[in-house]
Amino acid sequence: MIYYRSRISPEIKTIANYIATQACPYTEGNNELCHAKAIYYFVRDNIKYVPDPLKTEYIESPELILNSESADCDGFSVLLASLYTHIGIESRYVLIKNHIFTQIKLKEPSKYADKDGYIYLDATCKECEFGELPNSVKIDSKTII
Repeated sequence: MIYYRSRISPEIKTIANYIATQACPYTEGNNELCHAKAIYYFVRDNIKYVPDPLKTEYIESPELILNSESADCDGFSVLLASLYTHIGIESRYVLIKNHIFTQIKLKEPSKYADKDGYIYLDATCKECEFGELPNSVKIDSKTII
């Protein structure tokens, strides 16, 4: 998963740029929050949740996820992190019991950020807005990668 977040891909860079510029056409000032929201909503609204094969943990590449338009929670996290990395937004994975999601950190403070400056993003939740987690997600203990 870390490999996909840090690897540079011309295809993913092109897609990330396209999503960001189509949603945020203004070039003046800092559009980082707009870009972050555009990518989150693109993934949330266009990728469908499909679980891994039985008794198998399969982590697909961002390119495969975009081609199939489907992923499980680790796939959603890989895609988000990869898209964010390609437009210069810091990302990390948050592992909790039986689930994984993404956090990002913007250069400018945001009302969406937690006390550490990170914004929680779970694109598997189709009802969740930017910066929200589903009510079912309990963060009692977590691992950051």
